[in-house]
Amino acid sequence: MKIILTLMTFLVLQAWGFETPHSAYKKLQVKTPDGVLLKGVRLSRPHARKIILFHGFAENTRIFRELANLLYFLGWDVYMFNFRGHGNGSQKSVNPNVSVHDRTGLYSYDHWAATDVPAIINAVSPDPNEKIVVLGHSLGGDALRIFLSGIRSLFKRGQPAEIYKTSDLEKLNKFANKIELLDAVGSPTNFLSYQDIKFLLWKILPAPLQKIGLKIFSMKKETHSDPDGFRFVEMIQEIIHRSLHFVGAYKGLVGKGYIASELEMARALRKGITYDIPQDIIDDINRWIRVDFESRNKISFQYLTLPSNIRFVQTTAVDDGLAPTEMLMQDTIRFRFHHTPEFVVMQEGGYQHIDMISGKNGALRMSAIITEKTGGESFTYSDLQRVTLSLENRCQLYFAY
Repeated sequence: MKIILTLMTFLVLQAWGFETPHSAYKKLQVKTPDGVLLKGVRLSRPHARKIILFHGFAENTRIFRELANLLYFLGWDVYMFNFRGHGNGSQKSVNPNVSVHDRTGLYSYDHWAATDVPAIINAVSPDPNEKIVVLGHSLGGDALRIFLSGIRSLFKRGQPAEIYKTSDLEKLNKFANKIELLDAVGSPTNFLSYQDIKFLLWKILPAPLQKIGLKIFSMKKETHSDPDGFRFVEMIQEIIHRSLHFVGAYKGLVGKGYIASELEMARALRKGITYDIPQDIIDDINRWIRVDFESRNKISFQYLTLPSNIRFVQTTAVDDGLAPTEMLMQDTIRFRFHHTPEFVVMQEGGYQHIDMISGKNGALRMSAIITEKTGGESFTYSDLQRVTLSLENRCQLYFAY
């Protein structure tokens, strides 16, 4: 009976419109200055407001499946790209002439933040006068904040790129003037130790299960929608994820408020995660996501501050094990990541790291926040309540119930 109910739930969700409309779905590709092809997806709505969704470490565009679809139905022109070394199957963003596991320096978080981000923004919005919204989950939000605070890649013929702080306000303002809103969702300001990085996602499994998982979860071809419908292999994957969830394997990643079917959770974590990450990216993240924000060439970007004309929102969850609200607030204010930061706290429902942006409930909550923060009509689902903090009179705190 439970299997029948699960299948019925799946069919209802399909009929409800949370699959990508095929007429709107378009594959994209952007080439960075150092030759990496970033594979992307657009839910095309010409002449509408543009929003770019940037995924986090070990994720890919599929993590935004529900959110992207809902934003499209709400009238947005939606773009998503896989950062270098991320994606699955044919959607993996790579340099076609260099293996992702050759330690060339091409596959690093340095380049993710300083090269991929501007390449994507330039490709999506070449008009310097156009206003767009950018949203980054987890380290995707950090990459956006770091770049828009003033770091750049300097390319020299025949040499690896250098990452540096720019003092050129014209270059900085070129991007700052375009960004209407930067929403960093669950973006950690530091990790406690190297072991916290190793904990992420697949590292929670024993080594034998990791190897099995690579076989089970790998996809020959990445697609944003599921045109082939429900397959037997998804039933097996669903059972695996149900079992892992039952024994608490997702503790700290998926909260108790994840209002979705087991099938939705299985699909989000199966297809929305990149399981084969280049070691250079992992090494770089260990340098960056500490208090000093140090790049591989030992430059510290600790005190970079976002331009004040960018509206900066940190969306957090009190129960997020990787990016807890209290830590984010302290770090953002202490290091002045922005002059007047705003925090939206998902307080009710036990939200944690993944389900803030994945699943139907997370998508509804995030789309509500974006709609309200960009001056649209109030989307009553989020029911934001504002509290002004006394932290130098420069911080706004909202509670989303």
